[in-house]
Amino acid sequence: MQIMERIGQAGVFIIPFFYKIELQGKIGLFAVAPITLTIYYAGWWRYVRHGRAYKLLFSPLFGIPLPMAISPVVYFGAWSFLFNSWPLATATLILAIGHISVSNKERKRSS
Repeated sequence: MQIMERIGQAGVFIIPFFYKIELQGKIGLFAVAPITLTIYYAGWWRYVRHGRAYKLLFSPLFGIPLPMAISPVVYFGAWSFLFNSWPLATATLILAIGHISVSNKERKRSS
């Protein structure tokens, strides 16, 4: 799963360089980016503010399980639609499978 996670990370990092954003009719989807980034950074803020307790990286936040794994996947998923990019959607799916499963395994280990 870690290999899938790394392949997905490379894909979501590299692929967007080859596309332009098409917001026509998709402005609502564009709002997903700041929302998911806010959730992601709120998770890091909680982690740092509460003494860097490792289990906080995997604890639910705003009712979202594994928010530090799910929010980047939703972020890149939204961008795959904004770019009209099947390669980015595929990389996001690979990232989702790897990142969420690795994070879930770490959550169980840290409990």
